[in-house]
Amino acid sequence: MNQLGHFHQFNQLFNFVNYIDQISLEPFQSQWVIIAFLPTISATPFNDKDETFDFTEINGIIFLFCFKEETLNNAISTDNGKTIDSLDVLQRLKQDSKLPPDLQIQPEFQLMPKFRARVCRSVIATDIASTGLIFDDCVAGGTYFKDFTIHNRSEILLFWILNTVDLSKGDKNWLKFTDYETGDLLDFKPLSAYSPKRIRVTFKPKDIGEFNYDLQIENQSDSSNTIQTRIHAVVRSVLRTTNNQYWQYA
Repeated sequence: MNQLGHFHQFNQLFNFVNYIDQISLEPFQSQWVIIAFLPTISATPFNDKDETFDFTEINGIIFLFCFKEETLNNAISTDNGKTIDSLDVLQRLKQDSKLPPDLQIQPEFQLMPKFRARVCRSVIATDIASTGLIFDDCVAGGTYFKDFTIHNRSEILLFWILNTVDLSKGDKNWLKFTDYETGDLLDFKPLSAYSPKRIRVTFKPKDIGEFNYDLQIENQSDSSNTIQTRIHAVVRSVLRTTNNQYWQYA
């Protein structure tokens, strides 16, 4: 996999490691806490090839409740004799902020900091998603070109990667992907808002036969937005003309 030298705006593993919903502090103790903001993706599928996705601003409040440790450590009995420990109390407060009358526990202190976030769905699209690329009537030893375009459909930067897998017997690395505008090998730099990128595929076959490659174009900010398509090639020993006559390729 290509290693990018820039900062990612999304790291799925980091967001789910060492998750907590409460901490215990000694008198006058300070503790750094990282708040992970995990916006969910709309269930609406991406269908319209010309659809775009803009930033949405979200405003909210974070509720922080402070309780004395001795209050939560003491088991609390309800009127029917059932015992609820401190963890149960915190869980019920977190879920609906409602407890039976004899279990109402007022926090010693509470903070309600506001937060604001800008959220944008990251979407990559391409003009060969359903068709793939077809190199037909190729001759061994020749050089052939096909072009395609990827699009950033979002206002946010698009981090992307491209991979190929040779489905034929053996590892025939006859494909090269370059920037259509510059001719340089792809560097997988992020695409700016709503921008396209034209890519040239160079195919240099050395043997005859039919060859298939899986082409995977992946949005690195959203693994569910991965495009799987196919590259198919037919390589002959001679060149076929339009009148079905075959001529030896020189």
